[in-house]
Amino acid sequence: MRYTKPHLTLDQQVERLSGRGLQVGDTAKARRVLEAVGYYRFSAYAYPFRVPIPPSGARDTTVQYRTDAFVANARFEWAEDLYSFDRALRLLILDAVETIEIALRSKIGYHLGAGDPFGHLSRDHLDAAKCDRPDAVDRTRTSYDTWRERFSAHLLSSSSEDFISHHIQKYDGRLPIWAATEIMEFGQLVRLFGFMRDADQSRVSKDLAGVSGAVFVRWMKTANYARNISAHHARLWNRTLTYKLGRVPETAPDLIHLNAQAHSRSRTYAVCALLAFLTQRVRSETGWIVAAARCDGRIPGSASGDTGDAHGLSRRVADSRPVGRSLSLSARPHPV
Repeated sequence: MRYTKPHLTLDQQVERLSGRGLQVGDTAKARRVLEAVGYYRFSAYAYPFRVPIPPSGARDTTVQYRTDAFVANARFEWAEDLYSFDRALRLLILDAVETIEIALRSKIGYHLGAGDPFGHLSRDHLDAAKCDRPDAVDRTRTSYDTWRERFSAHLLSSSSEDFISHHIQKYDGRLPIWAATEIMEFGQLVRLFGFMRDADQSRVSKDLAGVSGAVFVRWMKTANYARNISAHHARLWNRTLTYKLGRVPETAPDLIHLNAQAHSRSRTYAVCALLAFLTQRVRSETGWIVAAARCDGRIPGSASGDTGDAHGLSRRVADSRPVGRSLSLSARPHPV
């Protein structure tokens, strides 16, 4: 079907929402919100307050779960509050990832550097089989060759940094691993960790999380995915994760409740639980969980039984309770 929807002015956007049953008390404020956020982005946060399509009801696509009409008494402020909550959640995720990323830099530099200061620059100090896996995009190249090329390009683009200039001018231009990790993007760092030998991986992962290197690699991919979503201001609330947590081992008892529902390990709550667990181990305090509690209180209520009550994220993270029905787990996503 050809796309034929017309462009709507800001006033028409407000009228469209109101005409579908969304209560808009302050039209001037609603106009300002739509102007700042954009109608399409805003509609993702208003979507859960629309009337669900019955299981036997007609739908245009397989990912359409709701009609255009809003449930009775749904208010513009609900979607606005949900948008504000999602923004606060993204900032929380970035704060936690910062702690974990810096700790990972330190541990990789320490443990890989113990074998060779330039262990990242040679397969001889990494796991050859992992390095030789085909690149996901260019199957004619190895994953490690692609990583080295991107790292070299990143090093060149960072050459204006004083500590890099110092190494180039005084030494042979190679950065030892404990310096190289400081310029790596989180994704590059996680990829390098994936190339490390099992013994070296385990030293890092045991220090940071008390789990095996294989489990921690998957956890770091999930953390990096959540970091990228947050850094690029995409919707994090009510999202199905592309990089999911696997089954949690018994060596991480604070997260074992995620095994009760496989579905929960692919939702945003799993990321929050993981980051709470890791930040508490790295920082040796519960400040992030306290911040999560404040953020959790910002989730609005709803007239719809599917999305009606606050999901108690912080309480479940702090108490390691099983995941229950919640706004972030049960509401269907906005089709995009």
